[in-house]
Amino acid sequence: DTKDRFIGQASISYDILKNLTIKGTTTRDFYSYNFTSIQPTGGQYIPQGQYDGIKSDVSETNSMITAAYNTKFAETIGLSVLAGANTRQFKNNEFDFYGQGYTIPYFYSYSNLATSTATPISSNIKTNSVFGSADIDYKGFWFLTLTGRQDWFSTLSPKNNNIFYPSVGTSLVLSDVIRMPRVIDHLKLRGSWAQVGGGGPDPYTINLSYSSVPSASS
Repeated sequence: DTKDRFIGQASISYDILKNLTIKGTTTRDFYSYNFTSIQPTGGQYIPQGQYDGIKSDVSETNSMITAAYNTKFAETIGLSVLAGANTRQFKNNEFDFYGQGYTIPYFYSYSNLATSTATPISSNIKTNSVFGSADIDYKGFWFLTLTGRQDWFSTLSPKNNNIFYPSVGTSLVLSDVIRMPRVIDHLKLRGSWAQVGGGGPDPYTINLSYSSVPSASS
């Protein structure tokens, strides 16, 4: 088998204010894959031989923009906020080929098969997202994190194609608040809650396949 792959990324950032930064990033992942497997004529498992082949071109592009802001209030409360949006485009053009029984022995070509099945696969999936997070700390011993993400999936019904994922987490360095026994140097309490999901099952599982078999008529 052979696989040729290209991965590239470009990004730019700009400080609009002292504590506010805008950043844009685009990444591209593309590869071409060719696979051939030949079971020769005369084997004990498949005496007439077998042929398997895959040819695919796959690409994924992500474009994201974010804005990050951080500040401090009264030297005791720290705040970091992040907001952004992302679009993901995934494409796959694939052709799977399978067959058994070489009509002419020892001539290993897909055009020389007695029975064969061809399956074309074409996938085009897009996901648009917006997301944000806020981190708050108080005097370096109490921390609170809030996050949220909204995704819109092209593989779901337009009437119900978005999912929201919230989360919240907090931690308290108890050893910085109250005096601990000498045997305890550091004590931290943590708690979190999150909701997760996905874009649903593969929408291309009912792709057609085509078979070629020898005629039973004389």
